[in-house]
This record gives sequence, structure tokens and C-alpha cells, in this order.
Amino acid sequence: MGDFKKKSICLDAEFTIDGGKEEAACVDLDGEWSESSKVFRHSSFDNPDIEFVSGEVGEGGDHMNITLKNLSTVQIVIPGDKTVAYLSEDPNEKYPGTADIVKPVDNVSSESTQKDASQSLSEKDLKLPSDQINGINSDDAIEATVDN
Repeated sequence: MGDFKKKSICLDAEFTIDGGKEEAACVDLDGEWSESSKVFRHSSFDNPDIEFVSGEVGEGGDHMNITLKNLSTVQIVIPGDKTVAYLSEDPNEKYPGTADIVKPVDNVSSESTQKDASQSLSEKDLKLPSDQINGINSDDAIEATVDN
């Protein structure tokens, strides 16, 4: 295992995307980065109307290109200081947060789920809107399992 450079990326300038359009942004990088670096949508960039299409370090390793698509019908402006991407030179880097994804469990009885669950989630962990948890009391069980 080596030490790999990693960085959260902002667009550095206000970026406007018209409804239904796909646009590429070029972002200058500090220093030289490997052209084989991995680029992901940043986990804190939570606009559901913006699709992260692609990202790559450009030739020479001093800049990167990020392509975003506006899935809505209205113009969206992304502030230049908004973190949108995560850059890593680690060739084995996985998308940040993949360990947090809960996969559905099929064909498992509730009794075996309770016995074999490796991880339980509370009401708070599920982040249910309050209008969906009305009527749930502390004696009710909310359980889910996570496949590792």
C-alpha cells in the first residue's frame, strides 16, 4: 500500500447548466496528478437533478474535466465553492460511501433475519420522515441487514 493523493474538488467558478443539458467543466489542479486517477461524484454533492456523467484527469495531469447533466427542465446554477467531485490516485479506490448502501434481503424469514443479522439499524439510522414514523413506539422493531 502506498500513499496516494486524494482531494475533494470544487468547480472554482459558478457553473450553469440549462434544463436537460449536459455540460463539461475544466478544473485546474494543484500540482501534477496521475492521468489514471479515479474521479467520483462527491458524497456531499446531493442535488438529485444533477447527474455526474464522468470525470477524468486531463493530459499532463494539471487539470480535470467533469461532465454533469441537468436532469430537470429548469436551469441550475452550481456555486463555484460547492464540492462536486472526489479525486484519488489510488487505483483500487472504491466509490466513497459504498459500504453504507443497504442491500435488500430476499427470501429470509423475519425469525432468521433477527438471529443472523450482522447489523441492525435504528429509526434514526433509517432517517424516516416524521410523518412516516407516527404510530411507531419503542416496542416496535425496525431492522435491516447489511451484506458486507
